[in-house]
Amino acid sequence: ETAIVVGAPDAMLADAEEDVFSDFLELWVQFGQVTLFSMVFPLAPLLALLNNIMEIRLDAFKVLRMQKRCIPRKASSIGSWLTMFEVLGYIAVMTNVALIGVVFNQSELGSRWLVGWSN
Repeated sequence: ETAIVVGAPDAMLADAEEDVFSDFLELWVQFGQVTLFSMVFPLAPLLALLNNIMEIRLDAFKVLRMQKRCIPRKASSIGSWLTMFEVLGYIAVMTNVALIGVVFNQSELGSRWLVGWSN
């Protein structure tokens, strides 16, 4: 008779803790792309949402079938990643304000408004 194998043997499974850095890095890069460049490419948030939906399903498969069960540990926060996300958020605000200023100065409405402002 044949045996049904539900998952891979433990020796073939990857450690779950090794992928945490790469997962946070991927989220940070995507957050930066969406917040920094969504004014230039307004479709970016929608594409990021679709990517995240696919990522949730792939991560679920990875956690359930391809990784060893990790030992839970208590953490008070996400550590230095929080600072990196906050800094990127501030940079994104400054970048978007600068983009609005450049586009507004280049537009016809902006030119008329600025001429009226200087008089």
